[in-house]
Amino acid sequence: MFADDTSLLTTLQTFYTFKPKSNEDIATLSRRINYELSLVNDWLQINKLSLNVDKTKYMIFHNRQRQVSLYKQLTLQFNGMSINRTENFNFLGIVINEQLTWNNHITHLSSKINTVVGMLHRLKHQLPTKILKMIYNSLILSRLHYGNIIWGGQPASLIKLNKKALRAIANVGCNVHTNPIEKRLKLLSVPDIHRLKLFCLYKKLTDQKLPNYIAKMFENMSLDTDPNFPKSVKYRNTIRFALPTFLQTAPSVLLIKSQSISYCYFKFKVKEHILERYSSLCTVVGCRSCHLRMHIS
Repeated sequence: MFADDTSLLTTLQTFYTFKPKSNEDIATLSRRINYELSLVNDWLQINKLSLNVDKTKYMIFHNRQRQVSLYKQLTLQFNGMSINRTENFNFLGIVINEQLTWNNHITHLSSKINTVVGMLHRLKHQLPTKILKMIYNSLILSRLHYGNIIWGGQPASLIKLNKKALRAIANVGCNVHTNPIEKRLKLLSVPDIHRLKLFCLYKKLTDQKLPNYIAKMFENMSLDTDPNFPKSVKYRNTIRFALPTFLQTAPSVLLIKSQSISYCYFKFKVKEHILERYSSLCTVVGCRSCHLRMHIS
């Protein structure tokens, strides 16, 4: 009955062969785009579908350095109703902006998680660890996993928020190291969640389970050669560059296992490998805090 979150994507050069430089150029561009939108409206009516124009927005993707103030004069309409422009949009739970950076998404995610962290701190004296972990899994961990493969390379404030949540679950002080907590609760840190996602992406690539348009990004990838270092910082943070770079330093034992075991078992082994690494970190860092607590008591 419903087809939600439909999107149309094109380049401005499709409608105008050169960059608009005046209001007359923008008016011409508006007419050409609106004509195409009228054809979309005809198609929807023929197929007995309707579009909620109030919820429909348009965005102009551009580099931060490019001036797009002239495009404020762009007037798009659908079925006689105006379409408003927006600088960021929540698309299927992922907030995208005009510069295609993940700052808005991480800010949105942080505000959601921060509320849950406060709730965990209020409940840590009333509820057992098992129930607190269930709340964490439902309201925090699920958000940290969703879409992580595209935005998780620069988690920023989410690392601190996740550590606060883990300390609340374990009911410990604000300066306690979280690696032993993650080891005991079998939970991954935010950077390690992203590493797990990269491993899973590689596994799907080797099993030929990725969609063609994603698999083509890595058709020339080789573990024996270093990836070309990109000039653009924005490209440096994309999956196309992040995956081959990550695989250069990934444990070879896991890369070998990816060739012979199932996807689910491989995912389990990667998480197990990461959690085992927490044990060595606890030996170096956690034991010192244990001695300090023993001395104080």
